[in-house]
Amino acid sequence: MDNSFKMKSIILMVLLMTSLLRSQATGIGGGPNAFYKLPLTAREISLGGAGIAISRGPFSAFWNPASIVDLDNRVTFGGNIKLLSNENMLTSDLNIGGVSAQLFKNDLIFGSLSLMQRRVEGIEQTSLVYDEIEILGGQSNLTESLLIATLAGSVRGVNAGFSWRPSRSRLDNITWSSLKNLDIGFLMSEETWDYGFVMKLDSDSLYSDLSFGTGLVLKYKPDAIKEPLTRLTLDLKGGMNNFSELAVGGEHGFEVEKLTFFIRGGLNLGVPGGKVTSGQFEQRYASGGLGLKIPSEGIFSSMSLDCSYTSYFPTDTGHYMSFVDFPLKLSLILQK
Repeated sequence: MDNSFKMKSIILMVLLMTSLLRSQATGIGGGPNAFYKLPLTAREISLGGAGIAISRGPFSAFWNPASIVDLDNRVTFGGNIKLLSNENMLTSDLNIGGVSAQLFKNDLIFGSLSLMQRRVEGIEQTSLVYDEIEILGGQSNLTESLLIATLAGSVRGVNAGFSWRPSRSRLDNITWSSLKNLDIGFLMSEETWDYGFVMKLDSDSLYSDLSFGTGLVLKYKPDAIKEPLTRLTLDLKGGMNNFSELAVGGEHGFEVEKLTFFIRGGLNLGVPGGKVTSGQFEQRYASGGLGLKIPSEGIFSSMSLDCSYTSYFPTDTGHYMSFVDFPLKLSLILQK
C-alpha cells in the first residue's frame, strides 16, 4: 500500500483521538460492559495495558479486532487465568478463553471467538438503575459473561476487523443482556513499526458509550532473527463515560537454543475525571512480566506461556484497580 496513504490515515486517526481526549470524562470508569475494559491478558498487562497495536492471537480481539490476523499461524488457542488475589479484591473469579483461525486456505481472512466470565462477591452500597429497577445498600453478588465474535482480513499490508460483543449480567436476582456492542479496528504494519486504531460502541437500554484507542509499536529486529525481539509500545484511549488512559510498555526477547525468553515492563496512567490535560494524569499501576515461547513438532507448532504482575498505586485510579483486578495472571497460547 502507498506509504502516503498510510501516513494520511494515521494523521486522521490521531486528530480524531485528540478531539476525543478534549471531551469530558466522568468518574473512574463506567458505561455499558465496562468490565471487559479491565486489564485482562498477561502479555498486554505486562506492557502497562498496551495492546491496540502489539497484541496478536486469540486474545487480541479484546484490544483490537484487526489484530486477530496472524500470518504465521493458521489456528491459535488461548486460555487465561488469575493466580493471586489481594486483601481488597471484590472479584472472586476471572476466566478467559479464545480461538482464532484462518477461515479460508487461500485468503487472508481470520475469525475468532473469545469468552470472558467474571464474578464479584460482597459488593456493598451498590446502586443499579436498570429499566426503573433500583437497588440500594446491602451486599450483592454480580456475575458477568462476555462473548466476542470477530472477523478480520488483510489487504495490501493493512488489517481491518469487526467484533460483536453480546454480554449477560446478573446482580442477585436481576438479569440483563446487552447486544448492541461493536468494535471496529485497523492495523498497519511495516518492518520497523506497527500502528493500530480501534473504535468501540457499547449500548444498553439506558444509554450508549463511544470510545476510541490508538497504539504505536516500534520494533527492532536483528538481521539473523525472524521476529522482532525488542518492541516499545504506547496506547492512548478515551471515551464518553470512561477515563482517559495512557499505557507505555516494552519487551525484550533473547533466544537460548530453540527457546525464546521475554522480559516485559510497563506503566499505566489514567485521568479520574474532568477535561484531560497532561497535569491530570495519575498513576494507575506499574506492571512487569516474563514470557516463554517453545517450538513444537507435535500437533502445535509452538507454545507461549506468559505471566504478569501488577502493582497498584495509592491514587484514586490505582485504588479502584486494586478492588477489581487480579494482580497476578497467567496466559497459555498454542499455535498451529
